[in-house]
Amino acid sequence: MKKDSFFALRIFPLIFMAAVTIVCISVVTGIFLSTEDRVRSNEQLFLRKAVLAAAGISFPDDDFTEVERIFEERISVRNGWYAASLADGVQGFILPITGAGLWGPIEMMLGFSEDLDAMTGISILSHNETPGLGARIEEPWFLEQFRGKSGPFEMVQEGTAQADNEIDGITGATRTTVAVGEIVNRGVSSAPDILKRGE
Repeated sequence: MKKDSFFALRIFPLIFMAAVTIVCISVVTGIFLSTEDRVRSNEQLFLRKAVLAAAGISFPDDDFTEVERIFEERISVRNGWYAASLADGVQGFILPITGAGLWGPIEMMLGFSEDLDAMTGISILSHNETPGLGARIEEPWFLEQFRGKSGPFEMVQEGTAQADNEIDGITGATRTTVAVGEIVNRGVSSAPDILKRGE
């Protein structure tokens, strides 16, 4: 084959690119199909941990089987939300909620006591916030501030929260923490209606 022939200059590169594309697509498809069940299982485990955390139910972080057992024993799935069996036969409620963050949606789980007077906790399912700044909304110290408190909440400068409804914001991530506060407050105000419709 001549190096400057029509086939060498035009047809061979197309055949080569098509072959490389087919090989790459086949490899990626094979990887997807071979890991699909594991990915779905991990997604389910992550969701169940988020529900348990929002309910204030402790679980071992590294024992999949035990997380599954605790979830099945203490949580029931309702019409778009979850009911939790808390300590001493008290019931709690966990509501999924999504709102706008700085760089995209923030998906959360909000946990409430039976009478909706106090939060049992919150957990973050997903977000697109800035690593090292807004992404700190996933840190335990930030999430734990909501537990046992009643909304509506007011976000204040980090280290200054004193009142029952005040939450320490994250220095350098003001817009993200304000967004979290707005999402949680919307969930607090809409929880009675959501639960009433779902019963």
